[in-house]
Amino acid sequence: IWAAGVTGVQFKGIPKDSYTDSSRIKVDAFQKVVGLNNVYAIGDICLMDTDPSYPNGHPQLASVAKQQGEFLAKNLTAIFHGEKLKPFKYFDKGTMAIISKSKAVADLPIGNKTLTGWLAWTGWITVHLYMLLSYKNQIKTFLNWVNSYYEKGYSKSFFLKKIFK
Repeated sequence: IWAAGVTGVQFKGIPKDSYTDSSRIKVDAFQKVVGLNNVYAIGDICLMDTDPSYPNGHPQLASVAKQQGEFLAKNLTAIFHGEKLKPFKYFDKGTMAIISKSKAVADLPIGNKTLTGWLAWTGWITVHLYMLLSYKNQIKTFLNWVNSYYEKGYSKSFFLKKIFK
Protein backbone atom coordinates (compact mmCIF):
# COMPACT_ATOMS: atom_id res chain seq x y z
CA ILE A 1 0.00 0.00 0.00
CA TRP A 2 1.39 3.38 -1.00
CA ALA A 3 0.10 5.87 1.53
CA ALA A 4 2.08 9.00 0.63
CA GLY A 5 -0.66 10.18 -1.71
CA VAL A 6 -0.55 11.85 -5.10
CA THR A 7 -2.63 14.99 -5.43
CA GLY A 8 -2.18 17.48 -8.21
CA VAL A 9 -1.80 21.20 -7.63
CA GLN A 10 -4.35 23.29 -9.49
CA PHE A 11 -2.85 25.90 -11.81
CA LYS A 12 -4.15 29.38 -12.55
CA GLY A 13 -5.51 29.56 -16.09
CA ILE A 14 -6.77 25.99 -16.21
CA PRO A 15 -10.56 25.93 -15.77
CA LYS A 16 -11.95 24.17 -12.69
CA ASP A 17 -13.96 21.79 -14.89
CA SER A 18 -10.69 20.55 -16.44
CA TYR A 19 -9.84 18.89 -13.11
CA THR A 20 -11.07 15.64 -11.58
CA ASP A 21 -12.16 15.31 -7.95
CA SER A 22 -8.58 14.28 -7.08
CA SER A 23 -7.16 17.42 -8.78
CA ARG A 24 -5.81 15.48 -11.75
CA ILE A 25 -6.13 17.27 -15.09
CA LYS A 26 -8.52 15.65 -17.58
CA VAL A 27 -6.86 14.97 -20.93
CA ASP A 28 -8.13 13.53 -24.19
CA ALA A 29 -6.59 10.61 -26.10
CA PHE A 30 -3.85 12.92 -27.42
CA GLN A 31 -2.78 14.26 -23.96
CA LYS A 32 -4.51 17.60 -24.63
CA VAL A 33 -6.13 19.21 -21.58
CA VAL A 34 -9.91 19.00 -21.94
CA GLY A 35 -11.36 22.46 -22.56
CA LEU A 36 -8.10 24.09 -23.67
CA ASN A 37 -6.20 24.35 -26.95
CA ASN A 38 -2.44 23.74 -27.19
CA VAL A 39 -2.12 22.76 -23.51
CA TYR A 40 -1.00 19.21 -22.74
CA ALA A 41 -0.44 17.20 -19.58
CA ILE A 42 1.32 13.89 -18.93
CA GLY A 43 2.20 11.69 -15.99
CA ASP A 44 0.66 11.69 -12.52
CA ILE A 45 -0.99 15.09 -13.00
CA CYS A 46 -3.30 13.90 -15.79
CA LEU A 47 -6.20 11.51 -16.10
CA MET A 48 -7.05 10.01 -19.48
CA ASP A 49 -10.23 7.93 -19.51
CA THR A 50 -10.30 7.28 -23.28
CA ASP A 51 -8.02 4.20 -23.25
CA PRO A 52 -10.43 1.20 -23.23
CA SER A 53 -7.92 -0.85 -21.21
CA TYR A 54 -7.83 1.86 -18.49
CA PRO A 55 -11.30 3.47 -18.31
CA ASN A 56 -10.52 4.99 -14.88
CA GLY A 57 -7.17 6.40 -16.01
CA HIS A 58 -3.69 4.97 -16.21
CA PRO A 59 -1.75 3.92 -13.11
CA GLN A 60 0.40 6.68 -11.65
CA LEU A 61 3.73 5.05 -12.51
CA ALA A 62 6.98 6.31 -14.01
CA SER A 63 6.60 3.95 -16.97
CA VAL A 64 3.25 5.56 -17.88
CA ALA A 65 4.73 9.08 -17.66
CA LYS A 66 7.74 8.07 -19.74
CA GLN A 67 5.58 6.53 -22.47
CA GLN A 68 3.26 9.55 -22.43
CA GLY A 69 6.20 11.94 -22.77
CA GLU A 70 7.69 10.08 -25.71
CA PHE A 71 4.27 9.79 -27.33
CA LEU A 72 3.44 13.47 -26.84
CA ALA A 73 6.77 14.44 -28.42
CA LYS A 74 5.81 12.42 -31.52
CA ASN A 75 2.36 14.00 -31.65
CA LEU A 76 3.79 17.53 -31.25
CA THR A 77 6.13 16.78 -34.15
CA ALA A 78 3.13 15.55 -36.15
CA ILE A 79 1.29 18.82 -35.39
CA PHE A 80 4.31 20.79 -36.60
CA HIS A 81 4.35 18.83 -39.87
CA GLY A 82 0.56 18.99 -40.33
CA GLU A 83 0.15 15.24 -39.88
CA LYS A 84 -2.67 13.35 -38.17
CA LEU A 85 -2.33 12.72 -34.43
CA LYS A 86 -2.40 9.24 -32.94
CA PRO A 87 -4.18 8.44 -29.66
CA PHE A 88 -2.07 7.29 -26.71
CA LYS A 89 -2.27 3.64 -25.71
CA TYR A 90 -0.30 2.50 -22.68
CA PHE A 91 1.83 -0.63 -23.06
CA ASP A 92 1.95 -2.31 -19.64
CA LYS A 93 5.41 -3.73 -19.02
CA GLY A 94 4.52 -4.85 -15.49
CA THR A 95 4.66 -3.48 -11.96
CA MET A 96 7.49 -3.81 -9.45
CA ALA A 97 8.03 -2.92 -5.80
CA ILE A 98 10.87 -3.35 -3.31
CA ILE A 99 9.76 -5.11 -0.14
CA SER A 100 13.05 -5.35 1.81
CA LYS A 101 16.80 -4.81 1.53
CA SER A 102 17.28 -7.44 -1.17
CA LYS A 103 13.78 -8.63 -2.04
CA ALA A 104 11.08 -7.34 -4.36
CA VAL A 105 7.95 -8.40 -6.16
CA ALA A 106 7.30 -8.02 -9.88
CA ASP A 107 3.97 -8.64 -11.60
CA LEU A 108 4.65 -9.24 -15.28
CA PRO A 109 1.94 -8.95 -17.94
CA ILE A 110 3.46 -11.79 -19.98
CA GLY A 111 1.71 -14.94 -18.85
CA ASN A 112 0.52 -13.17 -15.68
CA LYS A 113 3.75 -14.17 -13.92
CA THR A 114 4.81 -12.92 -10.50
CA LEU A 115 8.48 -12.90 -9.57
CA THR A 116 9.57 -12.53 -5.95
CA GLY A 117 12.74 -12.38 -3.92
CA TRP A 118 16.24 -11.63 -5.14
CA LEU A 119 15.44 -12.13 -8.84
CA ALA A 120 12.65 -9.55 -8.72
CA TRP A 121 14.93 -7.21 -6.71
CA THR A 122 17.71 -7.31 -9.34
CA GLY A 123 15.06 -6.76 -12.01
CA TRP A 124 13.74 -3.72 -10.10
CA ILE A 125 17.25 -2.24 -9.86
CA THR A 126 17.93 -2.83 -13.55
CA VAL A 127 14.64 -1.28 -14.69
CA HIS A 128 14.99 1.77 -12.45
CA LEU A 129 18.56 2.45 -13.50
CA TYR A 130 17.57 2.11 -17.16
CA MET A 131 14.77 4.66 -16.72
CA LEU A 132 17.14 7.37 -15.49
CA LEU A 133 17.88 9.91 -18.20
CA SER A 134 21.67 9.95 -18.36
CA TYR A 135 24.57 7.58 -17.89
CA LYS A 136 25.97 9.93 -15.25
CA ASN A 137 22.76 9.64 -13.19
CA GLN A 138 22.65 5.88 -13.74
CA ILE A 139 26.23 5.43 -12.51
CA LYS A 140 25.83 7.78 -9.53
CA THR A 141 22.58 6.12 -8.49
CA PHE A 142 24.05 2.64 -8.87
CA LEU A 143 27.09 3.54 -6.78
CA ASN A 144 24.88 5.17 -4.17
CA TRP A 145 22.82 1.96 -3.96
CA VAL A 146 25.99 -0.18 -3.72
CA ASN A 147 27.28 2.09 -0.97
CA SER A 148 24.00 1.97 0.92
CA TYR A 149 23.74 -1.79 0.57
CA TYR A 150 27.26 -2.69 1.71
CA GLU A 151 28.07 0.12 4.13
CA LYS A 152 24.72 0.39 5.91
CA GLY A 153 26.13 0.29 9.43
CA TYR A 154 28.97 2.69 8.65
CA SER A 155 29.22 6.09 7.02
CA LYS A 156 26.54 6.17 4.32
CA SER A 157 28.79 8.07 1.96
CA PHE A 158 32.00 6.12 2.62
CA PHE A 159 32.05 4.49 -0.81
CA LEU A 160 31.02 7.61 -2.72
CA LYS A 161 33.55 9.84 -0.90
CA LYS A 162 36.35 7.63 -2.21
CA ILE A 163 35.09 7.76 -5.80
CA PHE A 164 33.71 11.31 -6.11
CA LYS A 165 36.29 13.45 -4.31
